[in-house]
Amino acid sequence: MSKIKAALIKVHIALQAIKLELKEEIQAIGQNPNIKPLAKGAYTIKLSELLKADNFSPLHHDFEYQTNFLCQIIDHTEPTKLEAKLRDIVKTGKTKQWWDGKDRFGTSTTAFKFHADVISALNKIVLDNFGYEKN
Repeated sequence: MSKIKAALIKVHIALQAIKLELKEEIQAIGQNPNIKPLAKGAYTIKLSELLKADNFSPLHHDFEYQTNFLCQIIDHTEPTKLEAKLRDIVKTGKTKQWWDGKDRFGTSTTAFKFHADVISALNKIVLDNFGYEKN
């Protein structure tokens, strides 16, 4: 094996390890404590929590879906653009990407808005791993 190919393999392995570490931190956010699971994909939430969030989409309150979605975004983002992508999500609270919850992923004309608690946790992860953004 050539030196260049061996070096590229090492870089690829290192980048995959970085992505895996970020994904593990994101998965550690856990499920929304304000929802009560009924069955897979079904849960209840207090009306006051719905009104407080001002978003009636079930996916907006499902942190498990959102953390898995963030992991898909990490998987589908070039390593050199990963920090900027995560900072943009923290800044705007949304992404113009979609995920069907299984294996289909792409870009959209409408934005998916993440729950404020997920964004807050993601902000901490970004700051811990990338530091403060330099202006």
